[in-house]
Amino acid sequence: PEKPQPKKPTPAPKTPAPALPQTGTASGIGLSVLGMILAGFGLFGLKKQKEN
Repeated sequence: PEKPQPKKPTPAPKTPAPALPQTGTASGIGLSVLGMILAGFGLFGLKKQKEN
């Protein structure tokens, strides 16, 4: 009897991956600065509390 031939894999059609949208890079910087300022105020408040 004949040996069955293995099927050749069919290559999947290559579609270019869509580029990810740029989301909120400018607002992220502003929020980072705001967070650092608030953290500074928090540390400053803790230092004052420890002095009393």
